[in-house]
Formats: sequence, structure tokens, C-alpha cells
Amino acid sequence: MSEIMIKAYAKLNMFLHVLSIDRKKDCCQLETVFMKIPNIYDEIYVADSEKLSLEFDNCVIDNTNNTILKAIRLVEKFAGIKIRMRINIRKKIPLGSGLGGSSADAVALLLLLKERYSLSDIILTNIARLVGYDVLPMMVLQKCRSDQYVYVCNNYIKVYTYSNTHKWYLLIVHANICTNTKEVFDLFKKKNSNYNMSSPVWNNVDFSLLENSITKYAEECFVELRKLKEMLNQIDDCYFLRMTGSGSSFFMAFHTYIMCFKNFVMLRNILPDAFLEIVCV
Repeated sequence: MSEIMIKAYAKLNMFLHVLSIDRKKDCCQLETVFMKIPNIYDEIYVADSEKLSLEFDNCVIDNTNNTILKAIRLVEKFAGIKIRMRINIRKKIPLGSGLGGSSADAVALLLLLKERYSLSDIILTNIARLVGYDVLPMMVLQKCRSDQYVYVCNNYIKVYTYSNTHKWYLLIVHANICTNTKEVFDLFKKKNSNYNMSSPVWNNVDFSLLENSITKYAEECFVELRKLKEMLNQIDDCYFLRMTGSGSSFFMAFHTYIMCFKNFVMLRNILPDAFLEIVCV
């Protein structure tokens, strides 16, 4: 196989709700909606090689123990094969941003390996569930059109078509604050030791009416995140402000592109080193 390039698309959590805490598995059962970001993606370059190698062009990541290698090793185990590829990843999705970069990379490679080695859907689904909580819905999301999104309620996954006739312009802000998902959820579990089963909150309603229920725990873990949110809350034109995933990116919704772009320019001056991107949904 000559070198090819595949794209691994980022995601936004339009809201995030904790359904319950599974004490036996030490994890939280979640309800959320994933939205694909078509203009934010990692570039993955793959070619045949005599051995497996994984490199990252523009960042430092442990290339002996990460989500991508975990996915590859599981494919080798389930399919009984030895993968020999040179993989080079050019990161464009910020690390620790809550935009799903590592899961997106794993998904893009899993879909490539599925075609290369004729893996069944059942095997691929089992591998995705073992790699990480959000890998299977991210796999569904990678195949979605720009007008579709993925609803996740624990293990239930369904694709919906976006029916809102009014467009939103989302301004994504990542101010180089790197959060730790485990630390955030550990704090949630510690502060909610008697947390009871909660009912799903989404019923195809306006996303602006929902929240990310772990935002305050991320802010408690990372003070810089709280300060960033306080600053963004001062923007009057913003329809709603939301943190994606366990942080550290926020996104602001605007009714018009002009409002969104005006604040893009303003934030570029205030946060010159921040990652900023406009998305239309």
C-alpha cells in the first residue's frame, strides 16, 4: 500500500448528563449528543512497512501506550494478524481539549483496518467498546453527514438528522488548558457518593436548554478553566455557552456569522495563543 492520508474528525458534546455511577466498574454512565466538526481533523498518513511504527509530527505523545496502539493491538488479537504499517499523525485537534482527538484517531485507523483485513462489524464493535467509552459512538459519528449527529444514552446509540431551520454559528475556544478526564470524573464520583440513577434529559429539544453536568467539577480541578468561563460569560451576543466533554474547550453559540466572527476577532486579540475555530451547524 502506497502512502494514503485519512482524516480523523473532532467532535463536540452538545450537552453531557451523568445518568448513574457504576461503582463496580468505577465509571459513569453518560447521556450526550456528539456533533461532528468537519473543519477540525487530524491527518493520519499510513503506508506499508516491515514493522509497526507510530509517530506524531507536531506534539509529544507516549507512542508506546496510547488509545491508537490499544486499538491496533486489539485488532491483532481478535483477527489473529500482525499489522506492519508506518503511521504518522499530524495533530490538528488540540490535546486534552475535549474534542475527541485520540478517539477520533483510533476510529479512523480501525475503519481503515476493517477494510484492509475484512473485519466483521461485530468484531469492530467489540474492539471499539474495549478501546474506550466514546470510541463506538465516535465510529458512528465519523460516517455521519454534516447535518447528522449521534445521540448516546449509556450503550444506546442513534443517529439523528438535524432539523433546526435556524443555523447556529459556534465559536470553539481552547485556551491551551489541558484537563484530565479521569481526574474530573473522580471528583464527580467523590462529591456524589450517593448519586442515584437519573432519567435521560434529552428528548430532541433545543440544545441550549441542556447543560454539561460535569463543568463545575472540571472548573474545580482546573482553576484556569473557571476563569476562562467567567470571561466568556461576559460576551453579551452569545446565545449559550457550553463546555465540551470533560474540558477544556468551550463553545459559544451565535445566531449570525457576523456576531460570531466579531467575537472571534476579539478573542484572538485577548487570547493570541488560543485555538479558535468557527463551525456552522
